[in-house]
Amino acid sequence: HDRAGVLRVVPATMAEADIRKRGLALAMSRALGHVELSRSGVSPVPGVMGARAFAGDRIVLATDGVWGVLTNEQVRSLVLTATTARAA
Repeated sequence: HDRAGVLRVVPATMAEADIRKRGLALAMSRALGHVELSRSGVSPVPGVMGARAFAGDRIVLATDGVWGVLTNEQVRSLVLTATTARAA
């Protein structure tokens, strides 16, 4: 975490001063695909899956900021009761 409470990805084997000097404390979403941080376990390869969608189906694309606080059932309920996509 930094002062703002944002989760950061940093190299585990580097001193904090070096991390700050080289600007290697990246927010989680910015760390994906970072060449140097890939050596510390950050994968540049996204997780991908396929699914068949039919007319009337709804697809929810959300970050861990949503999934970290809401269950699948809560998200489902919000989507099904929303009167517009914007409201969802």
